[in-house]
Amino acid sequence: MRFRPIEIAVASGLAFAVTAFAQRPPADTIAASGGDITVIPISHGTVEVVHGSHVILVDPARHMRDPLYDAPPPPPRADGPA
Repeated sequence: MRFRPIEIAVASGLAFAVTAFAQRPPADTIAASGGDITVIPISHGTVEVVHGSHVILVDPARHMRDPLYDAPPPPPRADGPA
């Protein structure tokens, strides 16, 4: 089965439109001692958790279209350099 260029273009356009206009759920805020905890959905299965000045990115799996990345450097230690 061969696909014609127009069929590929239409399918690609539809796939782009669906992902480009998909709405992300709103952030959820949970009251906690020391300040609110905010959970921000990024994409399927990926969330950002914010509590005060702390930010945790939970990314259990990456999409194939995401660029490859190296692990970020470890955060500075509270008790000084290692």
